Amino acid sequence: MTRAISLALLVGGIILLYFGGQSFHSLSNDVSRFFTGSPANKTIWAAW
Repeated sequence: MTRAISLALLVGGIILLYFGGQSFHSLSNDVSRFFTGSPANKTIWAAW
């Protein structure tokens, strides 16, 4: 049972990292970093 939960959490974490990476490399994030010097709030929340 704990092995299944661990595997599910691992897969979920990998999926969240993928979507966070996609958001980090988006055009809107690049524009935000150009003008403000920091990533967009949406990117920060997607990475968490």
